[in-house]
Amino acid sequence: MVEFTVNEKENGRTLENVFFARFPGVPASVFFRALRKRDLKVNGARTGDARLRLTGGDRVTAYVDADNAPGTAPDAQNSPFKAVSSIYESEYILIAEKPQGLLSEPDPERPGEPSLIDFYKGGELCHRLDRNTGGLIFISKRPEYTASVKAALNARYYKKIYAVRAVGELKQILPADGSWRRFDAFLVKHPGESRVRVTDAPERGSKPVAACFRYLGSRTVNGVTLSDAEAMLITGRTHQIRAQLAHLGFPVAGDGKYGSEKVNRLTGLRYQALWACRYEYDPKHEALPESDRDNGANTGGAAALPEGGWPALLPQTTFESEPRFR
Repeated sequence: MVEFTVNEKENGRTLENVFFARFPGVPASVFFRALRKRDLKVNGARTGDARLRLTGGDRVTAYVDADNAPGTAPDAQNSPFKAVSSIYESEYILIAEKPQGLLSEPDPERPGEPSLIDFYKGGELCHRLDRNTGGLIFISKRPEYTASVKAALNARYYKKIYAVRAVGELKQILPADGSWRRFDAFLVKHPGESRVRVTDAPERGSKPVAACFRYLGSRTVNGVTLSDAEAMLITGRTHQIRAQLAHLGFPVAGDGKYGSEKVNRLTGLRYQALWACRYEYDPKHEALPESDRDNGANTGGAAALPEGGWPALLPQTTFESEPRFR
């Protein structure tokens, strides 16, 4: 059981918003199960309403496993983000660390479940991560620059690198010295299906996929060999890293869709061990749209950019996040 008193900064925010701001380590499934069972109380009255607006001074009691609640998250004094941490913020963008188990944006098939963007109402997502994948996400703080950020990310302005923990000994297919190896294949996604399939040869409706992987080390957990690695996407398809590794015989640990449920239980992981851990500026990126400052506003194909151009909007540096698999 956890209890807390709503403070003045939380006044007017919803129950789910405040709860996840204070206890970001609690899986969303735990919170919503407690709601369904009416195991949450506000001022002594049970509630099943995640959108209930709280008032400063309200007393909230949640009958959830206290071990899943690591403590109160500190307020970000200079950022509107309260429920998740951020590693970078300017007047144009914010780079947040999405926890595993949190949606990137609202999902019609999961009504009432919180999402990352719920905690930053003024922002716009520039890309997404799967619900159970954690890591770095770019958020535009100024709507006029959202399309420009998306264009730069699509042009590989940054190399996007994931930390991954796979089942099996990846040294069987990757160099032991940690150098990168590229894998090319084809991905098939059938309409209406939530899974994708990877093949070595093209099929009708398939699309080419490519990714590079490098080996970092291995360990044994409850008799299961787990390898730590990094993955760098060349293409960006649905479930690509997860499906490619499963096709190679080394599924992502904790992956309930492409891995083994029995093995996943032995690893102790609740979510797939995949984390968007690094964005490295790449000076060899693809061509970017010209600035509308150069060509005049609203010219075809021009990008809205602040004074200072692309470097002012998107710093030419590396952003990193330490993976927190759970």
